[in-house]
Amino acid sequence: SSEKRYIAKIVSARAETFTGSTRDDYSRPTNSYLPKGTVDYCYPQKITDPESGKKYYLMAGGYRVYAKDSNVKLYKGTLPSKNSVKVSKITQSGNKLKLKFSLKFKAPFRVTLGKQEYKNPKTQEYQISTATYTYLDIKFLYSNKFSGKIELPKNSLFKKAKVLKSDGCYKLRLYLKKKGMFYGWDSYYNSSGELVFSFLLPTSIYKDKTNSYGYSLKGTTIVVDAGHGGTDPGALSYTGSAKYCEKYYTLLYAKYLRKELKKLGARVVMTRTSDEYISLSKRRSIIRQSGA
Repeated sequence: SSEKRYIAKIVSARAETFTGSTRDDYSRPTNSYLPKGTVDYCYPQKITDPESGKKYYLMAGGYRVYAKDSNVKLYKGTLPSKNSVKVSKITQSGNKLKLKFSLKFKAPFRVTLGKQEYKNPKTQEYQISTATYTYLDIKFLYSNKFSGKIELPKNSLFKKAKVLKSDGCYKLRLYLKKKGMFYGWDSYYNSSGELVFSFLLPTSIYKDKTNSYGYSLKGTTIVVDAGHGGTDPGALSYTGSAKYCEKYYTLLYAKYLRKELKKLGARVVMTRTSDEYISLSKRRSIIRQSGA
């Protein structure tokens, strides 16, 4: 339809998503975030979680996002009824495998690990006894066309890829080389407007008899994040002492951990090294920029 409707555009670097059929604030491992620039139709009425008081927008794709100006911007317009996905380029550099796609428009997607067994998702118990997943799915919402070949370079993470169709949409299934062995992903739109999925490749850890641990971490980058700090004390000391609150011990332990990791040859990046407040967004930025 050419009739203008409400559209939500993600304006934060990454927007957390929530299950659309709920109105709670539970962050589930089955929900994936969306990168800056993503657009989708939405309902202009805000949904409120009665427990937390937080507000959300319900999107046409069946998920919710925080209804904050720093997260999404609403405007009226029209989007294409269907999306096309084309494989643009697949590259491997350092510890990253990158898949690039050209899209008709910046539609939402879902990333899930399959098939992972959880204790009881109905009661929000997402504990796992073991990692059972063997593949990763990227489902491109509203897609009715998928073109281009998925030719994976030799890598330490995925063994093969397959394009499937599910619920009228195309999805890319990436099969893991080892069950339960997945190390994280990121997504963003590059300067050319391509959707980039970046997957972290595992770093080899070698045996080393020259230290008491028996291993070398040479070539690895590890981020050590000391929680709290500055105006955020964390848990307070039961004695009431301002000095010995949680932020004091997280930094103490982080510095000790840095020393031990460096002994093994690792490059260590700290989110903080003194009693200062570091926002969650800055911590995320440090982690992503570190190449850990």
